[in-house]
Amino acid sequence: MASLDSDIATIAQAIWEAMFQSTIATGGDGRLGTESQVTGLVQLSGTFRGAVMIQCPAALGSELTAAMLQGAQAPSTGDMVDALGELTNMFAGNLKALLPKPSSISLPTVAFGSHYEIDVVGPTVLARVSFLCDGHPLVVTVLEEKVA
Repeated sequence: MASLDSDIATIAQAIWEAMFQSTIATGGDGRLGTESQVTGLVQLSGTFRGAVMIQCPAALGSELTAAMLQGAQAPSTGDMVDALGELTNMFAGNLKALLPKPSSISLPTVAFGSHYEIDVVGPTVLARVSFLCDGHPLVVTVLEEKVA
């Protein structure tokens, strides 16, 4: 869905300007590699049923967390859960406004590691946009659950 891809890119740019006083560019092949990763997931329910997922290498997650907290120390795992959860929540909230109404969003879930899978029951990939941020990949995926 080209329009949703464009909306995701616009939302990402607005978030990066507001949160990081920086820009983010679409691009890359969306491959996250084998290094440790972090995934944020927010479920949507109501008229639109699905999820918004953000995935990036843990190194980028740490950089984004440090920038959000504006701290001198390396962020803790708890700090990263809070920051990446909030980042995913911002994407989901902005996207929710563009999707069929009424819908609500869940609290974010955040997972870390180098060997894990996240599965959302019955999803269809509605949109998937790859970004490059400080040389690291970041992927935003919108999944839709098709209800019979």
